[in-house]
Amino acid sequence: MPDYVPELIEHERELRAELERVEADIAEAEEAYLCTYPTANVLLGWDGLVEGSKQERGHKSERLFSGMCCVPSVCARAHAR
Repeated sequence: MPDYVPELIEHERELRAELERVEADIAEAEEAYLCTYPTANVLLGWDGLVEGSKQERGHKSERLFSGMCCVPSVCARAHAR
């Protein structure tokens, strides 16, 4: 085994650990975003499903989402961090 292989293996471990940290940060940010804007992911596809003018779609969206709030368990996890 060449001398540099153990060094490469250690570097790969460090990169994988950094990737895991970044993925965890992304997941945490996504949870916090959904807690702040709970219907954002639904609204992204909503306009394509609703017929009518932009104003009519807006009114339909307001009626649909007016009473919605974030799932408590998601908010609790996001605020606990």
